[in-house]
Amino acid sequence: MKRELISGGSPYEDIVGFSRAVRVGPYITIGGTAPINNKGNTVGIGDVSVQTKQCLETIKMALEKAGSSLDDVVRTRMLLTNIDDWKSVADTSTKIARSYILEQKLTPAQKTELNTSLPEHFKRLDAQFHLEAKKLEAAALNHDAQLATFHYYRLIETCTACHKF
Repeated sequence: MKRELISGGSPYEDIVGFSRAVRVGPYITIGGTAPINNKGNTVGIGDVSVQTKQCLETIKMALEKAGSSLDDVVRTRMLLTNIDDWKSVADTSTKIARSYILEQKLTPAQKTELNTSLPEHFKRLDAQFHLEAKKLEAAALNHDAQLATFHYYRLIETCTACHKF
């Protein structure tokens, strides 16, 4: 399948070497998204709700450039620097999700179809990403900053392997 790289316009894409989104066939993956505007400035410093909204707007624009929308999102994962912010992030993302995303429940047949149509390389990277995310979450909950940092960078390596130029 053809791989289409989709820029989000961030000045960091060229510096870091990633694409905001990657489309392979009917599937689109979105790179890790920070609360940064198209000028490279952090938005909502000190306000996690504003940051969450900025991230979701960035994702929305990338999906639209790829010919999709938030209505087609199947899964999201939020990573927080302060676990105490979870409620504010959850409230903001739920509010936005309810305004854009239809509740999607895949049938077992749809899950099988999705799994069989994805490239093996993508499935390996996706499994590695979710494994590292779980390890990062456990390290954060145990307040182990060194281990959390290690798994954070492993998580980023997995993302860049899929979203690289």
